[in-house]
Amino acid sequence: MSPRTDSWRRAVTLALVATLLALVPAVASARFGSSDADGLRVGTATMVAPAGVTGTYKCGVSGLVTETLDIEVDGFTDAGPAGATYQYTLRSRGATLHSRTSASKEQELEGRQTNDVIATQWELDVVAKVGNWTSPPATVTIDCPWTGITLRRIAF
Repeated sequence: MSPRTDSWRRAVTLALVATLLALVPAVASARFGSSDADGLRVGTATMVAPAGVTGTYKCGVSGLVTETLDIEVDGFTDAGPAGATYQYTLRSRGATLHSRTSASKEQELEGRQTNDVIATQWELDVVAKVGNWTSPPATVTIDCPWTGITLRRIAF
């Protein structure tokens, strides 16, 4: 091979390599036809309060010094996610008298407090819980007469 052919071959090779290096990034690049992009939409899930709590209750007096309330919750509707547990809380005069957590929509609770010889208002809250999520309470208000005596069960 003559030195002239060798130089020519090196020049052509160098030109081909330079051309390939210049074209390869152009082949790998891409362009988007629009600058508009769909945004990511984020929402929040909420727990809904149980609805339509049904059951019966009986007001009473024990030994004339203690007011009593016996409650049987028969059920309710929970439109929240599956697998919930339910916290039942019975309150009167600002104090919690009975609290229980259960997976059942049927529950029996009883409240006892000192008889103040006036009508008493009791509140039953039912709250749904899934993991660390809790619903607002479904509240049932029960008014017992000052005598505390109700001989029959009353539906709520």
